[in-house]
Amino acid sequence: IIKLERKLKRQEIMLENTARDQDTRYDEVVEGANYKSVAPPPSLGLSGVPANPAAGQQQQQDDALPAAGSQLQYGGFPLDADTMRAAKPGTTLRVTIQREYLSSSNRQVRARQLWGTDIYTEDSDVVAVLIHQGYLNLLLIDSVASDLSSVDVGIKIHKAQPSYASTNSNNIRSRSWNGATGAEDEARCSYSVVSCCATLVTGEELKMFPAAEAFAIIPPTFVPAATERVVNTRSSASSTERKNRFKQEVTLQYNLCNEPWLKYVMASVADQGLAPSKRTSARLHGEVIYAESQTTRYELSMREREEEKSATGDNGAQEEKEEKEEKADLFRWSKCESICTLSEMRKVGIPFPDSGVTVLEDNVEWEHFKWGPSGVHIHGTFYPLSRIHFMQKQEPATS
Repeated sequence: IIKLERKLKRQEIMLENTARDQDTRYDEVVEGANYKSVAPPPSLGLSGVPANPAAGQQQQQDDALPAAGSQLQYGGFPLDADTMRAAKPGTTLRVTIQREYLSSSNRQVRARQLWGTDIYTEDSDVVAVLIHQGYLNLLLIDSVASDLSSVDVGIKIHKAQPSYASTNSNNIRSRSWNGATGAEDEARCSYSVVSCCATLVTGEELKMFPAAEAFAIIPPTFVPAATERVVNTRSSASSTERKNRFKQEVTLQYNLCNEPWLKYVMASVADQGLAPSKRTSARLHGEVIYAESQTTRYELSMREREEEKSATGDNGAQEEKEEKEEKADLFRWSKCESICTLSEMRKVGIPFPDSGVTVLEDNVEWEHFKWGPSGVHIHGTFYPLSRIHFMQKQEPATS
């Protein structure tokens, strides 16, 4: 027991010394090299053509930066509060972010160190704010960071707000804050992003614009079978041979006719491999997809090519025509007029005749179907989906 107590005391002393050293280094960085007031280079301009021409004059005024003494260097910590508070409300400051901080592994981004919407608290992280407003894509930032040299951000100083709302935008949620409550809190300030300019390693400058809700995390179309969710049974741990045996989890739901269908997930419409024959679009040559929301049933079928129906003519001319142009497969997204059982559907014919459906989207290429975790986007229209079922094409039954 005495040895254990001594060991615990030594560990406590080591932890205290480590924490003290980290606090000292943090203070040195904040007070010293992390924030330097330098004059911005005259050739680097953040102003550009605004997205809204009607607000051109106002946007140019917002983007205009003072000539000197208004630049902050971002170093992975909150911006210098003293410099921001010394600036009058309405003043625009420039923040330079180096390439090493433009990463999804940025600890301030991972910790969601941002409070507010459009207008943020003074201690909100600038990189997290850029992602929240859509200047940077959280999914693609790691792949394009190597092409960037730095990013210059124009921030506009505001007074402390009464409250800061929390919103979820571009895969990152900001935090909420009650705002100024006392004399000390009233001395604080807030800021908003008015401009953003990226400098590439080649020296080229790119004007960046916000894009609210433009970047959504959508799983890829191709889902390898090795990454699908599996369930380990108790017997799988008894031996190495049994350890490799898995049970794939399948979720069933009852459709609008109280029949078991598959629950709609991204893997249900994903390609089964890289070969063209294993793509879902190729699968629809002989099958039809039926999907349901909570109240509606949809049908996704492939349009038949007219040249397949008529095979007359010179074979040489036909082969020359096929080599000259290859038409993409076209699909039809329809709403089923009546919701019936599978046996009744086979009697009518798969796919349904034109009299049994209402065509919502016609002659649509497969690339225009944007499958998401909860539904599909087609030409800007979202259709929520809960269940899905594949059926073989079948001619209508003859009585």
